[in-house]
Amino acid sequence: MRTHGHWRTAGVASLLLAACYSPNAPTGVPCAPGAAASCPTGQVCEQRDGLGVCVQPGDAVADAGIDGDPRLDADVGADAPPDDPDGDGVATAVDNCPGRANPAQYDEDGDAIGDECDPCPLLRPLGDVQSDLDGDGVGDACDPNPGTAGDRLVLFDSFHAGVPAGWTPVGPWSGSPGAVTAIPSSADALLSPPAPAAAAERFTLTTRVVPGMAFGAEPRGIGLAGPVLPDSSDGVACELVNSAGLTELALVDFSGPSFIDSRPYDFQPGTEYTVTLTRNGSQFTCAVEGPAGMRTLRSSFPSSPAMLIGLGASRFGGHFQWLQYITSP
Repeated sequence: MRTHGHWRTAGVASLLLAACYSPNAPTGVPCAPGAAASCPTGQVCEQRDGLGVCVQPGDAVADAGIDGDPRLDADVGADAPPDDPDGDGVATAVDNCPGRANPAQYDEDGDAIGDECDPCPLLRPLGDVQSDLDGDGVGDACDPNPGTAGDRLVLFDSFHAGVPAGWTPVGPWSGSPGAVTAIPSSADALLSPPAPAAAAERFTLTTRVVPGMAFGAEPRGIGLAGPVLPDSSDGVACELVNSAGLTELALVDFSGPSFIDSRPYDFQPGTEYTVTLTRNGSQFTCAVEGPAGMRTLRSSFPSSPAMLIGLGASRFGGHFQWLQYITSP
């Protein structure tokens, strides 16, 4: 089992991402305005569409795969219209979630079903209706077990208001409309939602992340954590890792810290990746999908269910665009 300097420094020297420190490093890398070591040498961190991105002074920024937050489907007036049973200020005729109050009308996948009501808020259906063959309230495109009832969509947050109220940040985090940002530093970062979003025996945790800058000379990672203790002294993570100049997908054991399993995966700063961590008892699956294709790791590892889930980063910065959490029977 290879040692991984995650959440506790292991003293392993590594090379920094060449692209991040190259004189010709691309613009558009996620950053946190005002934070040290947020951008490649010669670039500055500026707010663009509500998010921090690295640019050459005076230049326009390349598209980093992060827009502002165009997910508002309706304007909400100060006075609720009369035909508004959920009391969110949007008339039923134009409300994308008429049975549940959602004044902002956020619709991540653009399928005209508000995130508060959408059985699969990440993916719009191929037809006009989101299919749910087992009738458990989780759309087939998001359901880890589409043929077996009992899955539950516990949490979906697209971070339209930055760091959500009630979430617990450990380490340096910031929020902008449409994303939360792990600020690169020597401190480890964990952002966990409140109960009932606690680690279950069987769950599927998914996020979209745009890696930014690495910090320091130890192995660095960014991705999902769960189950994990609040102080990050024990638990499991699925992360994009840069170690000794090698970019990998890794299942990480916090107690070591060490890799449970890892495989090479070419990820780049400023690019979107979908990362999924699945638990089935002691069986863990870590997967990533992005421009370099898909990569999946599977391994057994004992872990207690009485822990947290969340977004994690160690000596790595980046934006997280959303988080989805589904539990299974």
